[in-house]
Amino acid sequence: MHPALECLDRAERRSAIPRALRVTGPLDTTAVREQLNVAIGARETPASDIAESKVDPS
Repeated sequence: MHPALECLDRAERRSAIPRALRVTGPLDTTAVREQLNVAIGARETPASDIAESKVDPS
């Protein structure tokens, strides 16, 4: 699974996590979702903080 909420959502819809771990019944993925939110928040940089790259045309 990729560190993306979309991948977690898809894995939950397909019941892939319990199947991969060979457990019966649904699993609580709240902690995984919280960690993904933290990781994603740490990676994202607001656009105003990113310096624009300019190429010298010469």
